[in-house]
Amino acid sequence: MLFGGTITGEYISLEDNKRIEMKWKFKEWPEFGNCVITFNSTGNAETEVLVKITGIPEHDEHGNFIHLDTI
Repeated sequence: MLFGGTITGEYISLEDNKRIEMKWKFKEWPEFGNCVITFNSTGNAETEVLVKITGIPEHDEHGNFIHLDTI
């Protein structure tokens, strides 16, 4: 749990220095979303970090629209 229980999550898979896959949700969400973070070495001591989040519900459990730009 993070932020006093506002966010809960669970790791699905971890691949050292390459990839993190997890599911997480805000407490008002009816379902979990999926998050995959991928680390790509670009050389010259630099790493590109890609974050892909899917499965975010359109509305919370109170029927309020979830604004993607606030996540």
